[in-house]
Amino acid sequence: MSGSNSPAPLHLDNMPAHIAIVGTDFEQQTLIDKDVSVVFCNPPYSQYEQWAVKIIKEALCNTIYLIIPNRWADSGPIAAALESRGTKARVLWSGDFTNAERRARATVDILSISLNEADNGYGCRAQKKDPFDTWFAETFPEVEKIDHVPEESPVDVRMNTEIMQGYNLVDRLVILYKQDLERMRASYRSLCAIDPALLATIGVKAEQIKDGLKQKIQSLKNLYWKELFDHLDKITARLTHDSREAIVKKMASAVHVDFTSDNAYAVVLWVLKNANEYIEDQLTGLFKKLSHPDHVKRYKSNQKTWGNEQWRYLRNPQWNDGGEETPSRYMLDYRIVYYHYQAIKPNSGETWRHSDYDYPGGLHTSAHQVIGDIITIANNLGFPAGTLGCYSDSRQRAWASGQAEEFYLNDGEPLVRVRAFINGNMHFQFNQKFIKALNVEASRLLGWIRTPQEAATEMGIGIDIAQKYFNVNRIFAASDCKLLTA
Repeated sequence: MSGSNSPAPLHLDNMPAHIAIVGTDFEQQTLIDKDVSVVFCNPPYSQYEQWAVKIIKEALCNTIYLIIPNRWADSGPIAAALESRGTKARVLWSGDFTNAERRARATVDILSISLNEADNGYGCRAQKKDPFDTWFAETFPEVEKIDHVPEESPVDVRMNTEIMQGYNLVDRLVILYKQDLERMRASYRSLCAIDPALLATIGVKAEQIKDGLKQKIQSLKNLYWKELFDHLDKITARLTHDSREAIVKKMASAVHVDFTSDNAYAVVLWVLKNANEYIEDQLTGLFKKLSHPDHVKRYKSNQKTWGNEQWRYLRNPQWNDGGEETPSRYMLDYRIVYYHYQAIKPNSGETWRHSDYDYPGGLHTSAHQVIGDIITIANNLGFPAGTLGCYSDSRQRAWASGQAEEFYLNDGEPLVRVRAFINGNMHFQFNQKFIKALNVEASRLLGWIRTPQEAATEMGIGIDIAQKYFNVNRIFAASDCKLLTA
């Protein structure tokens, strides 16, 4: 094979018939598809580096022999080519050709380069790499990146790092969504610009492209709806544990809707309406959950007596079936024993049955949820207590049976003192102003009282207190929609 631009006629004329032609111009030939045992080359020394690099990177053989100037050892391109094939060069002989028939003053090395998996003599076990892999990686670097696609920054990080001043949450998310959607569409348009025959050759079918785009668009919508829901903490913070779970399930149905500004505001408004229902129901739910004949006070006009069965029906309305009258028209005392199934983690021989996951800090998760619900209801009634709707503070404490734990309002006043026991019960000592507010609002929502005056008369509290706590359970207005997504 010649290094000139055209074949040497003399060589072609003298070439024996049994020698096959693999190429005539070295620079114009690829070696990756020439499967041979040995490659030997004594290149022009003025171009030795170019020849050596091409041979090392492309030769499909077991061994390469090169006669090249010994300054090859300082060549960065040759070192990189050897590394790309996972091998090293071994010097078989060093010397010059000053006394040869064709004299040359250069000092040369005869190199042996093994491309087999066997040890090449330098203690380096060569990785048998197909030279096509190296050529493909250099010729089509974009394709090689498929296996190393970097993870894109999360949406919330991009919202904070990209320039989006003057936009609220919804608008910021919609801008990013449109950018991602257009980038995806552009990629598929580029894919469709490829020769269909080539796509068919590599096994790509039209149905696969269509299904892939459909799934990508759906995944993108899911991602952005979830991001919006995750940022609605001003809404979810006003919900108790069960209410949050219920509304998140309802919100999940929105992922089938296109992610646009109008749709996002409509969904947030829909969430507000649902949240308002939960905000009212969860207050009466907590009121009933804490109700027990041992620690309630009857209204002044209520002279009825209640049996244990009626209280069982109050706590489990589905058992009543209309057979008993549910107790009504009463108020909670500020000291309450909550008869709970699980509270403090047992320290007896049964501990193997309970995991630490079920008892963060020694208190059962359901007990943490009750405390969190109380804090959430307190915030909704105008008794701000730490992070809205968050009960992580209770999880960060070391709970022990009978040991009192205090939870405070933001102004430093106690909200509730809690003692939990191994038998599952929890003892609450509430802030008396909070209990009055809970009694007034629960009674209003349950229809037991209609005016502050009725509350003052029936509960034996001052009219000023009744007016202060009447209809204070905070719900959302439609006008809050854009404010909550700012």
